[in-house]
Amino acid sequence: MMKGKLKSDCQNYIRVLARQSSGKALICGTHAFSPKCREYVYSGTDGTLKNVRQFDGMGISPYDPRDNSTVVYLPETNEIYTGTVSDFVGNDPLIYRKRIGESDRDNGIRTQRDDARVLDSPNFVGSFVYKEHVYYWYRERAAEAMDNNEERQIYARVARVCRNDKGGARPANERWTSFVKARLNCSLPSATPFYFNELKAVSDPVATSANDHRVYAVFSTPDSDVRMSAVCAFSMKRIREEFDYGTFKQQRTVNSLWVPYNRNEIPRPRPGACVPDSTRLPESTVSFITRTPLMHRAIESINGPMLIEGSERADLTQIAVLPHVDSVNGQHYDIIYIGTSDGRVLKLIETVGNTTVIESITVFSRTIPVVNLLTTPRQLVVVSSDEVATIDVHHCNEPDSCNRCVALQDPHCAWDLTIARCVNRNSWSGGHFIQNIVFGQSEQCPEGIVISEELSDGESTVWWSITQTTLVS
Repeated sequence: MMKGKLKSDCQNYIRVLARQSSGKALICGTHAFSPKCREYVYSGTDGTLKNVRQFDGMGISPYDPRDNSTVVYLPETNEIYTGTVSDFVGNDPLIYRKRIGESDRDNGIRTQRDDARVLDSPNFVGSFVYKEHVYYWYRERAAEAMDNNEERQIYARVARVCRNDKGGARPANERWTSFVKARLNCSLPSATPFYFNELKAVSDPVATSANDHRVYAVFSTPDSDVRMSAVCAFSMKRIREEFDYGTFKQQRTVNSLWVPYNRNEIPRPRPGACVPDSTRLPESTVSFITRTPLMHRAIESINGPMLIEGSERADLTQIAVLPHVDSVNGQHYDIIYIGTSDGRVLKLIETVGNTTVIESITVFSRTIPVVNLLTTPRQLVVVSSDEVATIDVHHCNEPDSCNRCVALQDPHCAWDLTIARCVNRNSWSGGHFIQNIVFGQSEQCPEGIVISEELSDGESTVWWSITQTTLVS
């Protein structure tokens, strides 16, 4: 056991698992505070994975299993993009890219070391590829914001780098030339906005039109007796526009206010833009983006928080989206699943500017946080610190009447008049189906309209306690 470290921490916690285009599997872990990566090949003769290569995992996996990290692996280029820490004590956070299989002399490309203007104690929560960039979502101490105790506040951030970034000319050849970041604003609008500053989780982008995608994210207020959580949505088009055309934020002296750069002060080529060969960028562009990668304007959420949970409720912890689920009338809905700190999953949708919580599902027998969610068309994978469970994405068989079925406002579910049952969308072939996603009521129900209080004893949200399929425990 390492001095000063718990025995339980000095194991090999897997943080990267990716299938390579060559048929190999890439697996990286903490390896008792000495990160290692291995490539495995599958042996069809005995059904095992055989280790064919091991290499240093520094910058790919964190040292400490408690450190948050994020990974994107691109099989077409055999490149891995990470957001993690690259030292034993956790003082060197970085956003990093490395081509797997290259010579060990290839150090990859990373963010500037020991510069709080670039990254300041970040907690990474997610990342993904979108068009020509890789986007990172995290929270960090904000250089531009002090609280009443003159300590830096925590802000939510989105950052991006160009996939074709080759680094700068020496001595900046191992540094990003395209790293830019912006604040994410999830708040209740008012004369004095109420901010949810701490980003906790983010979904993959969901297509909303031919030229835009939407990202859903979980936020919270800082730890306190009145801690609150919220869900906000952001437009990828709006994020791209800010990075492509917005101005940057600067502090001219240590004690001065943060102000925007004038447009004529921003060098050309524009800092953060993707160029064919970044090694030929002028020093003025490279040094500018290193000094001031922060955009002046925050990225506003779409119409403010779509869900808020007060201090008397469990924290929201994770999020996943099942996109474009068809209702009976052919309308598409994005179904959002939210994990909670007490082991539940909330299922919700947006309807005409309103948010409807369809159901609250108790997944784990113990009150433990949901730490990850994954969606498939038929099942939801729910992960805690020591269990993995699968549950159905719908529970259409639970309601026992037309009104209760329609009151779910669940695109998955409709009342089948022919067999007098609440059925799921896989059974919609022929017959007469009743569903009302927007209002949750229908005069077509045989029993007429029954108000929601009569249906659920004062609670409009349906609560299920289910028996899950446990995969690992």
